[in-house]
Amino acid sequence: MKFYHRWTVEASLGLNHAEISYQSHDSGVANPPGDISFGRIWMPRLATSYRLSDHIALRASVAKGYSPPTLAEVRSSDNTINTELDAETGINYEVGVRWETANRRFMSDISLYHYTMDDGIIRQLRDNGAEFFVNAGEIKQQGLEASIWANLIPFNNDGLIQTLSFHSAVAYNHYRFGHYQVNNNDYTGNKVTAVPDWVWTNTLSFTFPRQLGLNISHNYTAKMPLNDGNSVFSDKFHLLQLKGTWDWRLSSSLQLQLFLGVDNVLNEQYSLGNDINAFGQRYFNPAATRNYYAGVKLQF
Repeated sequence: MKFYHRWTVEASLGLNHAEISYQSHDSGVANPPGDISFGRIWMPRLATSYRLSDHIALRASVAKGYSPPTLAEVRSSDNTINTELDAETGINYEVGVRWETANRRFMSDISLYHYTMDDGIIRQLRDNGAEFFVNAGEIKQQGLEASIWANLIPFNNDGLIQTLSFHSAVAYNHYRFGHYQVNNNDYTGNKVTAVPDWVWTNTLSFTFPRQLGLNISHNYTAKMPLNDGNSVFSDKFHLLQLKGTWDWRLSSSLQLQLFLGVDNVLNEQYSLGNDINAFGQRYFNPAATRNYYAGVKLQF
């Protein structure tokens, strides 16, 4: 629905129903056949946007979210069926603004959100290392997301650098457990496990004559808690990557690309794919140090 050509309002309503039926077939664990129903959930959404000018637009939305457990979350790694797991639900509020220049060589976007999730699903580990999942009660998610995109050098067929573009995005995540207690451990107010406060990414993309290209990408990830008690954190890290390409069109329907690159240019010592709430303090999985790669790709 549009008003005065600048104001747009959208409304929607959805109904979600999820159910899992299960039956054991020689799994080694006695799970009698049964069904798990997560109920019928209405999901309304209301959004509006208003163009202050041809270059600036404001937006706001409120929506109810619903996410039933996955099969991997219902069935733990030791094949035990968790019939007590509930779906995640919550209401998200978001406001934002977008700005772009007349020629669209520069664009920026910023948004703020507040999402209170009920029955958030959290990974746990048994003493034997088998993973299982529990509902953590309330999880309060507040954050800011901002990004810019700039076409620094538009196409120039005669230049050494034919095009140059830059993209940067930053996210601030203020995620905290609401009421969350496991046995005698009260984690209320702790940072949500495996969520860093800050993530910042940057990309520079060059194209040169003779179909040569270069991408430079950077990722900064702040330290993050690896257990619900916030007693163990991963280290922050900067990851810098380079990738060069050469494209050669063999025919109208066949293109060859040669590429080579460097991962972890700064030779950072960091952990990737951390184990959350790991038994026996086995939280960390060391990532590769500086490494090189090359390859060939055919596109039809």
